[in-house]
Amino acid sequence: MTDSAATLSALANVVFLLRDKTDAQEEQRAAFRAFAQGLGGRDLSVTLTERGFLVGADEVPFGSVAIDALHGQLAAIGVGGFRLPAGLMMPALLSLVRAVSVPPGTYGSFDHLMARLDAAGSGRFKSLRSIRSSRSSRDPIPTQRTTRARSKSWGPMH
Repeated sequence: MTDSAATLSALANVVFLLRDKTDAQEEQRAAFRAFAQGLGGRDLSVTLTERGFLVGADEVPFGSVAIDALHGQLAAIGVGGFRLPAGLMMPALLSLVRAVSVPPGTYGSFDHLMARLDAAGSGRFKSLRSIRSSRSSRDPIPTQRTTRARSKSWGPMH
């Protein structure tokens, strides 16, 4: 498994623990810490494509349950990709992961999702609209909105 695929698998683990096992707080914390440590202070740019994901310049194709499910989850809530800068504070990273861990249909629109992220202070990343057009799967997705990070203390993960 490539580093990019491992990063996506770790993210998928956190997303589905938060979404499906709301009472497994210790497991959620351990999975989130593993994901955050796996980032290793690097920038992370993730774009959904027709064949899987583009992580930076690395293609991560469909083929694992975690990656396939993560793609489905992000597409279902209208997220076509995101960018996390190096050094993003843990509370901001946690807010992003929580925001994309909701069941499909929770947000009425992409703007509703962005309002949630703004209210949580989980910014300094760019969230991108999902693409459902004839664009090439490697074409960049135009940035729709950027939020700015604010410092918040670590709270319970539920």
